[in-house]
Amino acid sequence: MITQVLGLKNVGYSYRSQDATFSALRDVDIAINSGEFVAIVGPSGSGKSTLLNILGLLSRPTEGDVFVFEQALSSLDEAQMADLRNKNIGFVFQNFLLVSRLTVLENILLPSAFEASTNDNDASAEQRKARAIELLQRFGLEALADRLPRELSGGQKQRVAICRAMLLKPQLLLADEPTGALDSASSVEVLKMLRELHNDGCTVVVITHDENVASQAERIISVFDGRIVSDENQIKNKPETLKDAANVITAGFATSERPDNQPGASGKSELRHMLAQSVTLARRSLATHRVRSVLTGLGLFIGILSLIVISGLGEIVENAFNKLFYTSSVRKAYVYYDADRGGFHGARSSDWRGLHAQIEFPRLAQMFSKKGTIRPFLRSGTCQVKSDTGALRTRLSGVTDTNEFVEMDTALTVGRLPNAREFSSGTAVTVLGSDTVDQLFKASDPRRRNHDFPVGERVTVDNCNTLVTLTIIGVLGKRDTT
Repeated sequence: MITQVLGLKNVGYSYRSQDATFSALRDVDIAINSGEFVAIVGPSGSGKSTLLNILGLLSRPTEGDVFVFEQALSSLDEAQMADLRNKNIGFVFQNFLLVSRLTVLENILLPSAFEASTNDNDASAEQRKARAIELLQRFGLEALADRLPRELSGGQKQRVAICRAMLLKPQLLLADEPTGALDSASSVEVLKMLRELHNDGCTVVVITHDENVASQAERIISVFDGRIVSDENQIKNKPETLKDAANVITAGFATSERPDNQPGASGKSELRHMLAQSVTLARRSLATHRVRSVLTGLGLFIGILSLIVISGLGEIVENAFNKLFYTSSVRKAYVYYDADRGGFHGARSSDWRGLHAQIEFPRLAQMFSKKGTIRPFLRSGTCQVKSDTGALRTRLSGVTDTNEFVEMDTALTVGRLPNAREFSSGTAVTVLGSDTVDQLFKASDPRRRNHDFPVGERVTVDNCNTLVTLTIIGVLGKRDTT
C-alpha cells in the first residue's frame, strides 16, 4: 500500500526574466500521505500556483527532489509523467475548463480519450460510461447529462469538472481555487462534494486563499514568498475512522482494475485506442460547427487549388520564354502591367507604381536570371503630351539606366542621355523620338534653326493619372526597321 502520495525535499523553482532571476519556491519540504485533506494557503504571488504545478507533475523543480507515489520524478520521462498524471491525478480548476462543444457526459468521459487501453475497446468504453453515469447520479447531475456547458450554472460546471477529475479513480485530487468563481451556495455544494470524495479515501489537496475553504481541511500548509511558513494539523485527536479511511485507497482506488495491469499490453493497441478517441472528438467538433467546418474545408481547397494553378502557370510561362529565346532568336522580352486595365473592371488604378519582378514574381525572376539581365521597365497608360505649339496622345516608357537606350541600338541625333545623378534623383527629363518631335513642334517653327533643337524645351504630360512637366535633353534618330 502506498502511504506517501507526494513528497518534496528541498524543492526550489527559479526562472529567468530578461537579465534577472526570480525564485518562485525555495527550500520547500512537504510530505502528503494517502487519505489526507490538505489546504495550501497564501496570498497572491506567494508561489501557490507554482507549487501546484510541481505537485501535479506539470513542471519539474529546478532544485531538490520530488517523489510521486514513491517514484522519483527525476527518473520519469515526459511520456511516463503524462501517463502517471492521467491515471493517478485528477485536476479541478477555478474556471472549470469544460469543452464547450461537448455535453456534460462527454466532458466527464474526456480523460478516457487519453487513457491507453489494452482491453476490448467497446467493453472499456461501456465501463467508463457507466462510471460517468454513476458519478452524475451520486452528485445529483444525472438530469444534466445531455446539456452543454453554456446551459449550466457556475456551481454545476464545477461539480461536472470534479466528476471528470474522478472518472479514472485517481489517488490524488488537486483543486486550484475550486470555489473562487462561485457564489456562497455553490461553494457549499462543491466543498461538500470534496469532503465526500475524501471520505471515500481520495487524497485531496486544495489551493486557496479563502479561509472558509481552508477550514474544511484537516491540514493547512501556509506559503509566503515561496517558502513554507507553517504546516498545521487541525485535528489533534484524529478519530480512528479517519485513519481507516486512508486505507480505503487500497480497495477503492489503488487496486481498482486498470488496463495497464492486464497482460498483452502493447504500443500498437495504445496507439489504436488514442487514434479512435481522436477521430471521435474530431467528428464531434465537425458536427457541432458545420458551417465553420465547411468554410475551413473550402478555404483549404481553394488554397491547394491556387498552388496547383500557380505551379501550372509558371511552367506554361517558362515554356513560352524558352520557345522565344531558343527557337525565335529573341534577345529581349518585356513583362509589363497594362495601366489601362489595372483597376476594377478595366478602370484605371492610380495606386500602381511599377512592377518589380524579384518581389512580386520570385519564380519568374529566378527563371529570368538564367536568361539575362532583369531591369524594371515602366510603361504608362495613354497620356496627353503637349508643347507650346502642338499635342499628341501617346504612351510614356520609364527606364532606370542607360542600358535600355543602348539596347535600342538607336543613335542620338541631338542632345544626350540621362546621367547617373538624374537617374538617382528622379529628375523630370525626357528623350523623345524624332517622330514625336515632328508632331509636337511644327516644321515652320523658327526654333528648328537652332542646331540643338529641341533640347531645353519643355513638354507637359497630362490625363494619365499624373501632371508633370518634362525637360527635353535629347532626340533619338529614326530606327531602321528593314
